[in-house]
Amino acid sequence: MLKIGIQILFEVLLFILLFFNVFVFRTFNLGWTILGMVGFLILLFFFIRFKKPIRKRDKTHYYIIIGGCLFTLGIFYFCGLFSGFSQSYNVFYKNYLTKSRIISVFIIIILTELIRYLSLSNLKHNKKDSKYYIARTIMILNYLFIDYIILGPNCNFKSKYEVVNLLLTFVIPTITKHLLLDYTSPKYGYVTNYWYRLLMDLYTFFIPIIPNVNIFIETVMLTVLPYFIYITLENVLGKTKKEIRIDKKKSIKINIIALIILTILVYLISCQFTYSMIAVGSESMQGTIDKGDAVIYKAYQGEKLDIGEIIVFQQNNKIMVHRIASIIEVENDEQAYITKGDANESEDNWIVTKENTIGVVKLRVLLIAWPSVILNEWL
Repeated sequence: MLKIGIQILFEVLLFILLFFNVFVFRTFNLGWTILGMVGFLILLFFFIRFKKPIRKRDKTHYYIIIGGCLFTLGIFYFCGLFSGFSQSYNVFYKNYLTKSRIISVFIIIILTELIRYLSLSNLKHNKKDSKYYIARTIMILNYLFIDYIILGPNCNFKSKYEVVNLLLTFVIPTITKHLLLDYTSPKYGYVTNYWYRLLMDLYTFFIPIIPNVNIFIETVMLTVLPYFIYITLENVLGKTKKEIRIDKKKSIKINIIALIILTILVYLISCQFTYSMIAVGSESMQGTIDKGDAVIYKAYQGEKLDIGEIIVFQQNNKIMVHRIASIIEVENDEQAYITKGDANESEDNWIVTKENTIGVVKLRVLLIAWPSVILNEWL
């Protein structure tokens, strides 16, 4: 059995190689990544006695994991019916990507799951040791680097916005994915993880069209999917029958409530449907709608509006929320609007046209938008 301290040393060496590949040389070289992973795997094989996962007769875990992945992909492609589709530039039978790159990605994922299985097999006897958490943290960072190298350079780290965007859309979903894979690997073996990676990470290599999913919806789904798979595995396979009966009703209620809340938030914040929600980051409507509040609005469909209604519109590349102060009749019996913030002394010095009108405010939600406001001000 490999001592945990030596494993940490191997992990740190791999971390240094990946760090230089991403941040120092910025080559994102798949070949060097594979060589480093093969070296790390050989060291693990040399020190750790490899044991094949015990084959379980009960295939329920496969059904849960594959079903969760297919359900998520189904949601993505359903959204594509509204947002459209694009051609996949990763699909293996086209010439958009070199065959060597596609093969390299597959090799990296195979090596990743073998490394995960071996390293966790060595750590499972040391869970009470603080080094256990150090080793797992380093490996999660290594997995992040590996996935980022596969993704390729898409952030130059020169602006706060790009860094935060990378954190929210890549780092957080990737961490939740690897936490799930760390859970399933020692329990169900590396083959189970291959199915997850094949469906969620590699499907673009096989399917020629991909949906243009709103980035917010995609990020939330990829972040939440591992959690729900984990909860389902624990509820179905991780407890005795007696424990399941006791916790079943409570667990179902909590998960249903959480799913409903999450669905509503994704529906509103994605701004892809009839009703949407945005944060208010100024004090121009103070008293009616305060800074840090959010408003839920209904998408504008070209209907005529009345004086006094609060609308959401775009002006000077900014989305604004002001009240209609007066109405101007324009050509073809259409309307344009003069707006004013309730806290402002004078009317706005622009005219809001039909083309600039986004929606009509229906509901104010107090204080919920402060995290978004603070983040935007910092950026």
